[in-house]
Amino acid sequence: MSSISILLHFDTIWSIKAISSPYPKTILFYFSTIWSSLPSKKPEGLAF
Repeated sequence: MSSISILLHFDTIWSIKAISSPYPKTILFYFSTIWSSLPSKKPEGLAF
């Protein structure tokens, strides 16, 4: 459960950075990379 809490914490940080960042595509790339690295959540169409 601690790992999930850490991931949620990172999601919050990335969301804040995505809002304030002038490069949202870069943030989205990091977001997709982190999200696709999760074992339970593997997007089929967003595989980089």
